[in-house]
Amino acid sequence: MSFTPPTDAIEAPFGQLVLLIGMDEVFVLGPGAGPDAAEISGGVEAVREHVRHSTAGHFRPLSGMKDMPGGWFTRVPTLDLLSEVLDAVYPLAQRHVTQYEEGTLRVVSLDEVLGRQSGRYEESAHLSAAGRSLAQGLLCGSCVRTPVWGGERPPDENGIPCPEACSVMVSLCREGAEWERDRPERSAPDRSVAFAAFETPGNVVREAYLRAMVQPGG
Repeated sequence: MSFTPPTDAIEAPFGQLVLLIGMDEVFVLGPGAGPDAAEISGGVEAVREHVRHSTAGHFRPLSGMKDMPGGWFTRVPTLDLLSEVLDAVYPLAQRHVTQYEEGTLRVVSLDEVLGRQSGRYEESAHLSAAGRSLAQGLLCGSCVRTPVWGGERPPDENGIPCPEACSVMVSLCREGAEWERDRPERSAPDRSVAFAAFETPGNVVREAYLRAMVQPGG
């Protein structure tokens, strides 16, 4: 079924989504949705399942990763259901936006997050300040959420604030601490390696991190 946007719709971006809010119906569009976009029916769970993996078929460990599959849309008959759809795609994002605007969003620093880790992730707290900054730049640059926990500028009216470093960031910091202690050999980037498999040679983030660690003349 071809997609024809309503002529009376108000357009509102939200992460990688575009919302077309009409008088009688709301359309939620995935990235690059055009006239030949495929319609997702089946409600909230169908949308949740559709965005679970990237176009390449890889699991998306970060809901905000900028690799959401594109070329789709879904119809939403009520604003209440729209909220459910948005929460399925970007969990807690609406709440964080509201709390940020109200000044009630609790922001947790990366130091605090890493300091409370235990077990195999306790090593993450030993990552240097330079390593933490590098991890934030590489990982958060792949996400639509703005890491206000890292001191980045507040998001614009369409932005999604991130109040606390995620488990994927903690995992990268753990590997980074180990790499600082015993730097491994670099490998050629291999996009077939899962995004968050930081310990695997060829992982794109791993290789970018190790390359950035090399000192001038090193």
